[in-house]
Amino acid sequence: MESKRLELKMRIVYLVFFGAMAAFLPFLTVYLQAKGLDYGEIGILLAVFSITGVIVQPIWGYLTDKYLDKQKTILILMLGSAVAALAFSISYTFLALLLSIILFLSFHSPIVPVLDAYSYEIIEDHRSILYGRLRVMGSLGYALSALGMGLVVNTMGVTPIFFFYTGFILIATAFTLRIRHQGKSTYEKLKMADVGRLLKDNRFLVYILALGIMNIAIGSTNSYLPILVLETGGQLGHIGLISFMIAMSELPFFFFGDSFIKKYGVLNIFGIGMVVYAGMYFADSFLRNYVAVLFVQLFQGVAFSFFIIAGLHYLNSIVAQNMKTTAMTLYGAVTGVGHFTGNAAGGFLLENATVFLLFRILAFVALIAFVFVLILKRTDRRQHDILDSGGGNLS
Repeated sequence: MESKRLELKMRIVYLVFFGAMAAFLPFLTVYLQAKGLDYGEIGILLAVFSITGVIVQPIWGYLTDKYLDKQKTILILMLGSAVAALAFSISYTFLALLLSIILFLSFHSPIVPVLDAYSYEIIEDHRSILYGRLRVMGSLGYALSALGMGLVVNTMGVTPIFFFYTGFILIATAFTLRIRHQGKSTYEKLKMADVGRLLKDNRFLVYILALGIMNIAIGSTNSYLPILVLETGGQLGHIGLISFMIAMSELPFFFFGDSFIKKYGVLNIFGIGMVVYAGMYFADSFLRNYVAVLFVQLFQGVAFSFFIIAGLHYLNSIVAQNMKTTAMTLYGAVTGVGHFTGNAAGGFLLENATVFLLFRILAFVALIAFVFVLILKRTDRRQHDILDSGGGNLS
């Protein structure tokens, strides 16, 4: 009974928080355009959007593992981001928007990795709870919110998107407060030596390369897919629709993701996600009709859910218990590096080439990431051989 209550509360938190993300993220590029910025300035701000997370996420992860608990960190971050989001409403110049993004991301960007780490901590004590079935609620929340916000921006414009974000976040905060779970206190507190050991693990290093390279493509897509929709004849409201369709397509794959991993192997699922991404981007680069673009994005249900759920499962399998939050926030930081690179390079390409060339390049980037998954499979197999022969635990 306790497990079911915990699972219900966590599902609601994922539902509402990802709904908050959908209130602004699909419309951010258009929001910045409405503020009068050109593609170059938008590229810089989106790059800062990513790089801020790279800096702050590991800091919050380390502080959480060493001094705080995960629930308190989540509450601080949610309340801080709710307040910081309102800064956008009084920002009209490039500098003011830059400062608003830095302030906002300092609180917003670590929420997902800390929330995921908290989920895995709960799962350790309640084995009937599956991560994929928590995360599926995030996709559902994102889908419903994106669809609703598409209607809102069609009638009211993009100006109020951050007010909606703040409202959603306050609801998520209220439900987080209702979670009653005491994590195990027997784990040693994190030491810098633990981080050093992780950074010497070849599996972790190859995994990070695959993760970072793939997120170059994902980050660029998140920012510039709206441009592709508009370039192929779509309208502003279609941006909300496409976000709804993408998120809905993820639901079955997140729900059954744990079963797929058990049947086919975590790294195989991780790699399949990347291959599907590559195929999507390649198709996007040839499309000239927004309806076809919308259809192709449905395959992101496989690509994104497999990439996320398998990536997080693998990471949690190779890190020590006392640094789960640090590992998750390092995951988030590397994701941010990828997004930073993708945003900056994407902005440059759009200033000098077409959005169709951008997506063709993204397909090539996804294939490079897949090559590193193949290397990771070999590295992981070698590590297991060492452990089986009595070499000890190297992670």
